[in-house]
Amino acid sequence: MMNRAIPQEKTSELKSRLLSGQALEVAGYALHPDLVRPVVTLKADSLNLQNIKEILIFELVAGSEREPSLVNQQFLNKLHAFGIKASLTAVEGDNFWGSQETLTTPNLIELTIDKAKQWL
Repeated sequence: MMNRAIPQEKTSELKSRLLSGQALEVAGYALHPDLVRPVVTLKADSLNLQNIKEILIFELVAGSEREPSLVNQQFLNKLHAFGIKASLTAVEGDNFWGSQETLTTPNLIELTIDKAKQWL
């Protein structure tokens, strides 16, 4: 399990480091800013979503009482405004990408499998 006593880096801090030209290590792999910069600068608002039939957004949250983030709720509203069938589901679990240990998120795995079965 993750050591919760160690402060976790925020996404905004990691993004700032990348944009300033600093490489980041993620899961033992170095990410060069030139590789990541084009993705970091994308804005969901500017994407052409007309051909998309459905979007499922799963947001990992730290506790069962937590709501999805405001930014994801706003994105969901924009998708609906474009007439796209979309849903946003908060899933309780650990931030597996922020740990050097192998973590699983059973709730996310089960939800993903259930949704994938609906498409088959």
